[in-house]
Amino acid sequence: LTEATRADLVAYLSAQRGQAWTEKPWLTVEAKALPAAQRGKIIFNSVGCVSCHGGVATDPDISAMDPDQGYIGKPKRAEIAELCAKCHADAEFMKRYNPKPYIFSLAEFRTSVHCKKIAEGDTKVATCTNCHGVHGIRSHRDPASPVYHKNVPKTCAGCHNPTYMAGRTVPTNQYELYQKSVHGIALLEKGALSAPACNDCHGNHGAVPPNTRDISRVCANCHGREGELFAGTKVAEQLQLEGKRGCVTCHGNHGVQRPTDEMIGLTGGGVCGQCHEPKSAGEL
Repeated sequence: LTEATRADLVAYLSAQRGQAWTEKPWLTVEAKALPAAQRGKIIFNSVGCVSCHGGVATDPDISAMDPDQGYIGKPKRAEIAELCAKCHADAEFMKRYNPKPYIFSLAEFRTSVHCKKIAEGDTKVATCTNCHGVHGIRSHRDPASPVYHKNVPKTCAGCHNPTYMAGRTVPTNQYELYQKSVHGIALLEKGALSAPACNDCHGNHGAVPPNTRDISRVCANCHGREGELFAGTKVAEQLQLEGKRGCVTCHGNHGVQRPTDEMIGLTGGGVCGQCHEPKSAGEL
């Protein structure tokens, strides 16, 4: 490829991505072995418009968007995850751009509440493009990305809010509670990237509400010592027998606050009274 052609390709790909293109796929061993025209085709067909929308990148006429040429236009919502997986679940392809790539698991996505709702025909449930964007997709390490750690809570709130979820039975106050929680303050106000966001507890591509039996294990991913101590108590055993939810029974979930002395007790702000009555065996 000539320098001018390379410059055109970089400009084109940068525009499609919404940010500067730095990779040079035309310099791969496979691409170098091909004639220049075919090298250009590899670049367009690998990461250009046709990768998602189909069609013929090298055809300058309207015939490039002929369905008989593979043009699909705007992908249907139910097809987006499988479309993304064609590249992101292909380890060999992804390693061309990053020697240690994240390999997307379509099987994991199918375990998520989102995917199950999509399979039922729900058109308002999140898929890849709702979280990552469309033409302006950025790395999760980019502070401007909607899936950058600090931005995840706001991205999730784009759907999990009273307006978007109107008419549904799921809670919609998660973001409001999280902003005022010890976790939210640490991440959103203090910029502590070690503080958990939504996906640390729920997962990302396989997002689900933590199961009752799993909650203390989820919390223990960060609070290891506390999780170890709790697992050996009678309280942990009893909560499980009663079908109550481990850590969140006392601490809450999205609105977790720093523990205080007032939390210990049967009256006032004490959480023990939620299960134990005054002068009961549990109190003694």
